[in-house]
Amino acid sequence: MRIHLVDGTYELFRSHFGAPPRKSPDGREVGATLGLLRSLLMLVSTPGVTHAACAFDHVVESFRNDLFPGYKTSAGVDADLLAQFSLAERAVAALGLVVWPLVEFEADGFPGIPGWGAKSASAVLSRYDHLEAIPDDPGQLRLPLARASRLVESLAAHREEAFLYRRLATLRDDVPIEEELADLEWRGAKAELQEVCRELGDEGLLKRVTAWRG
Repeated sequence: MRIHLVDGTYELFRSHFGAPPRKSPDGREVGATLGLLRSLLMLVSTPGVTHAACAFDHVVESFRNDLFPGYKTSAGVDADLLAQFSLAERAVAALGLVVWPLVEFEADGFPGIPGWGAKSASAVLSRYDHLEAIPDDPGQLRLPLARASRLVESLAAHREEAFLYRRLATLRDDVPIEEELADLEWRGAKAELQEVCRELGDEGLLKRVTAWRG
């Protein structure tokens, strides 16, 4: 058994910037949706892949925007891409994957504390376990770090920001997901995929489907 949980929004963005543009018969830009659909079709056609689900930022903004004004928003997102969010969700569901169109539950790219990188943070937290235990006095930092004084000074000056960023980064475990593991098993594409492919202007994609439901 191999379970794949896909960040649909990330993959949609990747397809938008990595795949060639494509117009549907009615004139809409659908290149990102087609790219995503091809990628997921390749995934579920891979031997050994049995279970899959795809989560989308159905609405880009979330509760994190209330906590941090600099958090990601839909501002600046290409209108042709933003218009494909709902279409992509429908296409992936037609492919037969479980789709989670999330509104409040997501996580993403916010700034860190100046001077702190992955190695320094790992070294300090391996000794002190959590932010509250890190001393403000550089002389009390018992670690062989050449820049220990600067690290502590920076944290002392940005400690409230560090607490905020930790809250933003904390994964939520109360997402209201109703599906169980058995529901994530890919059993083939749905009949609706034929209509979706006609709408997208790429019925040739149907030839790559290896299994159909019913």
